Amino acid sequence: MLDLAMNDLNYYTFEDVDYQKMKKDELAINEAYYAQIETDLRTRREKNLVNIGKGDKDDKKKIVVKLPEWQFFANRDRLIELLTKQAEWDANKKTKTGNAATVSNEDPNEKKEQMQEETTGENEKEKEKEKELNENRGLTKEEVKEKEKYLSTGYIEWTKDEYLNFIKACEKYGRKDFGKISEHLGTKTPREVEEYSKVFWVKINELPDAQKYIKNIERGEAQIESKNQARDLINNKCTSYRNSKEEMEFNPTHYNKSRSKFYSSDHDKFLVYISHLEGYGNWEKIRRKIKEEPLFRFDHFFK
Repeated sequence: MLDLAMNDLNYYTFEDVDYQKMKKDELAINEAYYAQIETDLRTRREKNLVNIGKGDKDDKKKIVVKLPEWQFFANRDRLIELLTKQAEWDANKKTKTGNAATVSNEDPNEKKEQMQEETTGENEKEKEKEKELNENRGLTKEEVKEKEKYLSTGYIEWTKDEYLNFIKACEKYGRKDFGKISEHLGTKTPREVEEYSKVFWVKINELPDAQKYIKNIERGEAQIESKNQARDLINNKCTSYRNSKEEMEFNPTHYNKSRSKFYSSDHDKFLVYISHLEGYGNWEKIRRKIKEEPLFRFDHFFK
């Protein structure tokens, strides 16, 4: 009898090609690829913190590690020390490599024998230490862990532009409106803004221009508060009438002291009414409504 069982049938194999295995291999390759990209990006971000520049006129080239204050790393001085150590190791290694490439007049056989003698006399512990330093760019394993710990405490992903735009947004919207600050930045979520803001206000005095930033943000928040108070007064005024446009009246005692010489009470009443309707501060909409109002059709000065 014919065995019609399909237990041994592999639906993923066609013309001796196992597409299921191929798919698994492809997924594994993709995972390894993206893991390598993440590692490369992190290394590149760390290297961006390092700048090799010149000192004074009589100084040689020196390693300068830039670690911006606005990224708020814990134990910033120690982290700079570790990053500087790695940068100096890289620079020295590059110099040694260049020197090694220089043409030498020494007898190669004699140099080979000398190297063999030195290698034979080296201590195993020293070899391991040298290997460790090479792998970690001049740091011990303990120092690498220490560096990683401090790097994880800061906001290395925040650029200078994002930092300055964050301050401007705090001035414009207030320090607690994370949603609008996020929209202003365009690159950070409200959650990321909130997390950064908490650290920012705890450590703001570490920034060079801290007092200037505080003053500007507080001034912006005072303007926001003043605007909110004006909006509440207008809303309370208008909701106290059934038909605020027709029935609204001002207290003569207060109104006559502050009224403008160029505008009438009809102008002021309409401004209060339309500000309540369109929202206080929406000046473009309010200006459009004034132009559309029949009462001021020929009042070109007011329009």
